[in-house]
Amino acid sequence: MIKKTGVERNLSVNYLKRAGECLSGARAAFEDKKYDLSAIDSVHCGISSADALCVYFLECRHTGEKHEEVAELIKTIKGIKHDEAKALGDRIMKILRMKNMAEYEERSVKPKEAETLIQNAQKLFEMVKEKLR
Repeated sequence: MIKKTGVERNLSVNYLKRAGECLSGARAAFEDKKYDLSAIDSVHCGISSADALCVYFLECRHTGEKHEEVAELIKTIKGIKHDEAKALGDRIMKILRMKNMAEYEERSVKPKEAETLIQNAQKLFEMVKEKLR
């Protein structure tokens, strides 16, 4: 069972705002060659984007320990076509697969990895913004 908590729909804008700020931070950190920070900000952009989507459509957000469950939660959204929900879930998974490396591994994030994370976070953010219009 996916662990979640109720959140009023109108608060989805706060999660979307946070996602945008994290994306801006990721880009700025990348420009400053702070690739670890860029990757971490990209991951958090993805998480906040997913939260915005779930709050808007499901009036809840994921609160479980396994962040990957949010992709399953997204697939339950009835206000989005199945193939679009799958694409959103797949995009968040691309980001979440890099979370452990970005936040916990001993090695530093490589520039190409940080760039890929920014691209995936940007795409997810834009997809979510489109759905929330």
